[in-house]
Amino acid sequence: MYRKLAKSLSEVEEGFKTINKSSVRPVSTIYVMCEGKTDTKHLLAAWKAFSGSYPQLDLRFTHASSDSELKKRIETFAAVPQTI
Repeated sequence: MYRKLAKSLSEVEEGFKTINKSSVRPVSTIYVMCEGKTDTKHLLAAWKAFSGSYPQLDLRFTHASSDSELKKRIETFAAVPQTI
């Protein structure tokens, strides 16, 4: 699936670079950013039910008080260089 999407994107986005499996390091921390009043509550409950299947993952939930605050947080997070 990724390869098909990556190929399509590389045809329309000049600077897009594909990655191969061997160059990606395992993910251990995932940030889940929520905005709705009960989003964090429901996602956290689901994570607790399934976390035993993924003990290597560290999910961190954060809640924004509005969609504009969530957008700001995501933009700030996206501005920080991420290593692959």
